[in-house]
Amino acid sequence: MRTLALLALILLAAPAHADTIYSYVSDAFRFVQGVYAPWDRITGNFVLAEAFVPQQQLGAGIEAAVTARLQRATAWAATALLRAIRIPSTHDGVYIDLTKVRVEACSGLQTLVLLFAASALIAAVLPARRLPWALALFVSAVVLALEANALRVAGIALGVEYAGPLSLATKDWIGVGTTGLALVQMAVLGRLLGRATRGQ
Repeated sequence: MRTLALLALILLAAPAHADTIYSYVSDAFRFVQGVYAPWDRITGNFVLAEAFVPQQQLGAGIEAAVTARLQRATAWAATALLRAIRIPSTHDGVYIDLTKVRVEACSGLQTLVLLFAASALIAAVLPARRLPWALALFVSAVVLALEANALRVAGIALGVEYAGPLSLATKDWIGVGTTGLALVQMAVLGRLLGRATRGQ
């Protein structure tokens, strides 16, 4: 019961969100103001001036490398899920192509961090804190995070394909539902491991 209470606290304390990439095409940036609605579609690209110096990433580029791999894995898994329910789809790197839309898969890095925290909490309350069980929890966190993110991306892709643009609230609720499912699975796994370690 303590494990479920901790997982509920984590779920309520860490809302999920996705990043949106914005582009601007015109003269030099002076002053830009306006409202961007979810159904607006603006595309394009731009070239940075030579004087532009990008900010250094934290972790010596490790975050970017992990994010790219997670995005590709999510796109592959979400495409597999869509094909499993007979929705025509293909993936191209981090993109999923359906009949009408192309969706970019997000990395699910926040979900992964949340599930790592949940697995650490569960490992800390296991009766016999044995290393193999804790490692199993951490490995399962990666698998469950990938599952949750793939379900979220597939759900959003289906919604956009058949219902048109989705509101941010709808996308967030899909994310909450899939993350909650992963946390419940983690709690059940922790409960099973707790029972298994009591007999040792």
